[in-house]
Amino acid sequence: MQTPPDSSPPVATPAAADAPSGHFLEGIVALAADAIVATDADQRIILFNRGAEEIFGYDAAEVIGKPLDMLLPERAARAHREVAIPSFERSGVAARRMAERAEVHGRRKSGEEFPLEAAISHTVVNGEARYAAILRDVSERRRAEQALRESENLFRTALEWSPIGMAIRDLDGRWLVVNRALCDLVGYSDEELRSWSYRQISHPDDVEADVALSRELLAGTRQGYSREKRYLHRDGHVVWILLAVTLVRTESGEPRFFIAQMKNITQRKHAEGLLARQAEELARSNAELEQFAYVASHDLQEPLRMVASYTQLLANRYKGQLDERADRWIGYAVDGAQRMEELINDLLALSRVGTHGRPMELCQCDSMLARVLESLAVAIAESDAEVTADALPPLRADAGQLGQLFQNLIGNALKFRRPGVPPRIHIGVERRTAKGQDEWLFSVRDNGIGIDPEYSDQLFVLFQRLHTREEYPGTGIGLAICRKIVERHGGRIWVDSIPGTGSTFHFTLPVAE
Repeated sequence: MQTPPDSSPPVATPAAADAPSGHFLEGIVALAADAIVATDADQRIILFNRGAEEIFGYDAAEVIGKPLDMLLPERAARAHREVAIPSFERSGVAARRMAERAEVHGRRKSGEEFPLEAAISHTVVNGEARYAAILRDVSERRRAEQALRESENLFRTALEWSPIGMAIRDLDGRWLVVNRALCDLVGYSDEELRSWSYRQISHPDDVEADVALSRELLAGTRQGYSREKRYLHRDGHVVWILLAVTLVRTESGEPRFFIAQMKNITQRKHAEGLLARQAEELARSNAELEQFAYVASHDLQEPLRMVASYTQLLANRYKGQLDERADRWIGYAVDGAQRMEELINDLLALSRVGTHGRPMELCQCDSMLARVLESLAVAIAESDAEVTADALPPLRADAGQLGQLFQNLIGNALKFRRPGVPPRIHIGVERRTAKGQDEWLFSVRDNGIGIDPEYSDQLFVLFQRLHTREEYPGTGIGLAICRKIVERHGGRIWVDSIPGTGSTFHFTLPVAE
C-alpha cells in the first residue's frame, strides 16, 4: 500500500523564504530604467533589457547573439577587448564575482556616440565566464555640466573684464569675488579686498544705510536696491559710486550671496556740485540785477518826469518865438524825454515779472481776455479789427501777468498790420501731452505784415527791433516781457510766420490741477 503523497505545503527554510524567485528577478531586470546588458565569455550579448532598448535604439531580437562591439565605438570596443576583459580574467578566473565602475562611450543604432556610466561585473557560472553591465545614459547630465562650465566661464570673463566694478559678497558683507575694475576703483589688490568687508572701505556716514538696505533684501521686502555712496580710496580721497545690489537665493528661497555693481560717478558729482554753486550764484546775481533794475527804473521816474514837464512847458510857451533851429531842438528834447519815460516804464514792468509777481491762483481766462479786449477797445475800433477766440480754459496763474501777456500779443497784432487790410486776430487753444506732461497750447494768429523766419529768435530778446521807431513805435521790450511771463508760469513761447501773410505766436501753459 502506497503512502499517499504529503499534500501539505512545504515548509520553507528562512533562506528560501528570503530569496527572490527567478521570475521576480527577471521582472526587475526587464523593467529597469537603466540598460542591463549581459554577455558570454565570447562577448556575445545574451541579455538586453527594455532600458537597453530605449537607450541604444535596438530591439532585443536585433542584438541577442551579436557581438558586444556593435554597442561600442571602435576605440571603446578595442579598449574593452584589450584592457577590461584581460583585467577581469587576471584578477580572478577562480573568483565567483567581481565588479568595477567606469565611464565609457556607447553607440546607438543611429550611429550617435554618447557617454555612459557603467557598473560592470564578472561572474563564473557553471565554470563559464559571464559579464554583465548596468549602463546609464548620462548625455543630459554631461550637457548640463558643460553648459554650467560655459556659463561659469562666461560669467567669470564678464565679471573680470567689466568696465565697472563688480563683486560677490557673502551674507556678512565680506568680499568673495572682486574684479579688476573694483580694484582699480579703490586702489586695493584682489587679495586685500577679499580679506575685508565692504564696510572697511565705505565712508563711515554711508555704512548704516547699506546695512539697513541689506537687511531689507534678506527679509524679502526688496528685490534689489541702487544708491549713490562713497568709498575711501587707498590714498585717502573719496570715490563716489553708483551702487546696485541684488541678492541671490537658492531654489528653496534661502539667501546665498549678494552681487554688487559699482560705477564711478566722482566726476559727475563734482560737476553737479560746481553746477549747483554756479546756479546759486546766478540766482543771486539775477535777483540783484532785477532788484537793481526795479530800483533804478523807479528812482529815475521822478527826475525824468520833471525833465519831461519842463521841456513840454518850453515847447508850449516858446514855440515860434525862437528861431526854427531852437524849435527843432526843443522838439528833440520833448521826444527824447517821452521815449525815455516809456522805456523806463517798460523796464520797470519787465523787472516786476520776477520780483513783484502775485501768487499763482485759479484764473478764469475768458473773463481775463474780456478785460484785455476792453482796454484795447479804442485801438480795435480805429483799425476796424476783428478779434475772435476759442473757449479758454481756467488756469492756475498770475492773472495780472497773464492779462499783460495777451495784451502785448494782441497789441502787436494791431500794431503790425498791413496797410489797408483790417486786422483779423484769433486766440486758439488746445490740450495736449508733451514729454509726459499735460499742457495747454495757446496761439494768437493774425493777418499782419509777418516776420522773416530768419529773425524769429531775435524777437524775444531785450531791445531787439526789426523796424525803426518812425515805422512802428515801441521800445523792443514787449515780447521779452511775454517770454519772461510764460517762463515764470512753466511754459515756452515761439512764433511761426510768413512775411506778408501773418504771424502766429504760440505759447504753452501747464494744465491746472
